[in-house]
Amino acid sequence: MNNNIDFLSSVRIHAHTLLSQKNKMGTVSEYDIKTVTELLYNSLNSFSPFNKDELFEVLSADFSVRKGEITILSDDVEPWLNDEKANINFELWKRYKVFMKDNDPSFPVDDLDDFTDKILDKCVNPKKQGSWDRRGMVVGHVQSGKTSNYVGLIN
Repeated sequence: MNNNIDFLSSVRIHAHTLLSQKNKMGTVSEYDIKTVTELLYNSLNSFSPFNKDELFEVLSADFSVRKGEITILSDDVEPWLNDEKANINFELWKRYKVFMKDNDPSFPVDDLDDFTDKILDKCVNPKKQGSWDRRGMVVGHVQSGKTSNYVGLIN
């Protein structure tokens, strides 16, 4: 393994240590991560150079402080969810939302709700007549919410 990657991993561990108290309280913010990133960069970069922006991105994913973006590669499906939403009983989604809030109050449930709506809107309306096939792919950092997104969409 590359020494720079090993060093960045060590710096990441130091950052986690510095942010651990705020993390226990569920209050790690983007500002906190920027501050710790700057501190570590200023004190350790001369020892062994590392990419400050890469560290910030990794820590942001580790602590889920920023909402990611959905990238859609195809716009060939007619949006349908807004017109049908009032007619759908999202009982399982409501239960999942409560579960997520109860188990991790810092989890961005409202962002998850927004993402699942956007994804569902790009799926074909299940009431559409005829045969249809829709596929997708999810890519993201470790611990970035991919599984939560899948479960939310299923619910």
